[in-house]
Amino acid sequence: MAGSGGRPNLARRRFLRREEVLTDGHENFAEIAGARLRAAAARYPRDHGLAVLLAELRAGSSEFTEIWDSRPVRAPGHRTKTMSHPQAGLLRVHCDVLTVPEDDQQVVFITANPGSPSARALRHLAAAIP
Repeated sequence: MAGSGGRPNLARRRFLRREEVLTDGHENFAEIAGARLRAAAARYPRDHGLAVLLAELRAGSSEFTEIWDSRPVRAPGHRTKTMSHPQAGLLRVHCDVLTVPEDDQQVVFITANPGSPSARALRHLAAAIP
């Protein structure tokens, strides 16, 4: 998982591949990602893959380093954001996070307002999955 060729990761995408950031709400996501990574580092101090990711983010993003050094603390919850999808264009979606602490998991539900162009685009994308 070394270098930017590592497995896909939202933090890599947000901090290292700026051309793919959300069109709004990305500042909040940056803080949330920093807080979640800080919590993971505290919980798993010997995780090599996490250490590699954190080193990569600190080396490649002054924004990440600034957020990391501020020791962010955020709880998951509800957010609405606009994102750009390569086939569907701009999508306005709601993101709700359900934490499952005993399994050390977070489940993110992404929905759109019923009948909205974003809802239609999400249905179209889902129908295209083999």
